[in-house]
Amino acid sequence: MLKVMGIKARHVIGLAALGGLAWYLRDKNLTHVIANGVLDFPARKQNPSQLLKALEDTQVQLARKFRDLPDTPENRKQLGHIIAIERWGTHRLKVFNGQDFQMDSSHEYYPSDDATWEDLMNQFAEVRKETLREGQEALANGKEQKVEHNQLGALTAAGWLKYLNYHAYLEATKFKKADPVSSESQTPGLQG
Repeated sequence: MLKVMGIKARHVIGLAALGGLAWYLRDKNLTHVIANGVLDFPARKQNPSQLLKALEDTQVQLARKFRDLPDTPENRKQLGHIIAIERWGTHRLKVFNGQDFQMDSSHEYYPSDDATWEDLMNQFAEVRKETLREGQEALANGKEQKVEHNQLGALTAAGWLKYLNYHAYLEATKFKKADPVSSESQTPGLQG
């Protein structure tokens, strides 16, 4: 019958699947659904030691990257952002370990404005160590428990660790390297 109407069965199946998806999503926050599919669900399937190892590996890579970057206001601001999110997320991991939940924001966790580049690099290393400690405990304590993320919805401890690792790694792509000095930009008369 479908062939007579010029409609292929795969089109009907596709439309039915889209209809089912629309029905499933009708009362859901799309951001929460995506976060669950991209972060939380895959993280729960990973071995806890893999999640913790990924955090350690990223810390080593970022420490190397930070040492090679220039100390500029933009880079200090970017590293401050990474630190603030890491501190905020680590605070949320503590909920898995028995601390009371508090709906706060990352803005409360920013380093001081007068922190030097060296201070910021050390602060990131310290907070990542704390993330690893709290994360290891959270993975052991709250297998199915979830703690709210302000934008992404409730995440498991594994989801939080994956989020914090992705966040630091992706935000680190926004650092600015020093502009190379070209011979054309040198002051006339000072060239060799």
